[in-house]
Amino acid sequence: MKAGARAGAAFQLAATEQRFYDQEGGGIRDVVEWYDLHRADSTWRRAAGVYIAILSEPQLFIEGNHRTGALVMSYILAREGRPPFVLTAENAQAYLDPSTLITETCKHSLTALFRIPKIKRYFAKFLKEQADRKYLIAT
Repeated sequence: MKAGARAGAAFQLAATEQRFYDQEGGGIRDVVEWYDLHRADSTWRRAAGVYIAILSEPQLFIEGNHRTGALVMSYILAREGRPPFVLTAENAQAYLDPSTLITETCKHSLTALFRIPKIKRYFAKFLKEQADRKYLIAT
């Protein structure tokens, strides 16, 4: 980013940084702590759970949570030898419908106690079903 462009975006960068690190109940610390508490879960469940932690309210970033969440899911899967999640025209609706439901769920609400475990199971199953070894580099 050029110096002029960075200066022009200084407010947005500062707001994003504050939200990312300092937001109570929705910052990166909460995502990392959730991941640490669920290390015994399957790779699929951990990827789904982190995605939900990023997307549910309060969201981790001011914008770009779906894209970042998909990348983080893929990272978690790939680092354990699983194929990354790849959004296609065929799986878009099955991915976006529950994602929208997640964004409408406050992670510290009574609704979340009932909704999030169900969505996490769905997403873990969905990720496993979408896994395609063709997206892994042949060794």
